[in-house]
Amino acid sequence: MVPLYHRINSHHLVDLTVYFCSDFGMVHKKDRGFGIPVAWDNITLEGLKYKFLKNYSPFPSQDTFFGLINPALLKELKNNKFDAVVVYGYYNISYWLAIFSCFFNKIPLILTGEPPTPFKLRLKRFIMDNLKRLYFPWLLSFSSAILYIGTKSKEFYLSYKRYVKDLEKKMFFCPYSVDNDYFFKKYEYYKDKKDAIKKELGLPLNLPVILFLSKLIKWKRPLLLLKAFKELKKEAVLVYVGTGYRLKVLKRYVSKYKIKNVFFFGFKNYSEIPKFYSISDVFVLPSLGEAWGLVISEAMCFGLSIITTDKVNSSFDLVRHKENGYIIRSNDSKELKTILDELLSDPSKMKMMGRRSQEIIQSWNYDTYIEGLIKALDFLKKV
Repeated sequence: MVPLYHRINSHHLVDLTVYFCSDFGMVHKKDRGFGIPVAWDNITLEGLKYKFLKNYSPFPSQDTFFGLINPALLKELKNNKFDAVVVYGYYNISYWLAIFSCFFNKIPLILTGEPPTPFKLRLKRFIMDNLKRLYFPWLLSFSSAILYIGTKSKEFYLSYKRYVKDLEKKMFFCPYSVDNDYFFKKYEYYKDKKDAIKKELGLPLNLPVILFLSKLIKWKRPLLLLKAFKELKKEAVLVYVGTGYRLKVLKRYVSKYKIKNVFFFGFKNYSEIPKFYSISDVFVLPSLGEAWGLVISEAMCFGLSIITTDKVNSSFDLVRHKENGYIIRSNDSKELKTILDELLSDPSKMKMMGRRSQEIIQSWNYDTYIEGLIKALDFLKKV
């Protein structure tokens, strides 16, 4: 998010202050998915007005309701004369502290965030859906503006349309984006260096590369991809970038079935991942559920054809079936194998799809996000 904050801050109409409720990602702390300490190397705060607020949670986390408890938000929002406050969701106590502070101090609230993840345990989904029916109509009614990040996000908000007066009028499109400028520059830098990078990494030079770049955890289905790869008719290379508790299972499977050309490169930081995108031909995210899936946006900047599932929310906006990739049923290794064989058998089709990926992702950027944000701020002046 930090590169986006810098872009917002550079806009002549916006005076931005950022409140961080956690220093996760800034300093080395264990990431539950990766299973190792992680600090991202693309975070530069110089030039931003920001403040880190003390988190009093006994179990600090960005993934749980009680993981962020930052009472200083109440004082900060009360004492500063903000024209609007953007809150990135409703998933933890600190978000609700900000929401209630806006309510009691009569500050316009702009609500945004990811839509619900399609993959959840049935009991958890049942409980959450019923809780939302109690509080979400009020939250949407109170919000002065709502920023939706894509098709599924818009559908989620509009599912409450009957409870909220004029809901559509205060909804604005702000696409969930990556730093396209950064990734397109890296694409240009690396596009003529593929063979050199493959040599450096110890990969075969003459085979197409299938890339999985994400946490190696069960619901992202890295083993499903490996099983499909084992059955391929066409020879290729499978590259895993990332780590997680499924790594041992994957390596045992490779060893058991003596699968050739499978490479595990472990966790790579933000500045390192462009190399792996640049040498790849197909990007696969066979997940059981993603609230978005930003890695798909990154891969598209490098001109990769995309294979993902109907449970990855970004697929509904970024993957045009049979144009720049394929949307398959989740948990279907046979369909995945069939699609991979089809793509690998037609290199010209892979390249054509990759070019289409770059065309699609060009408009899915920070400029479009900021345009939507400015429209929301202008809307606040009129109400």
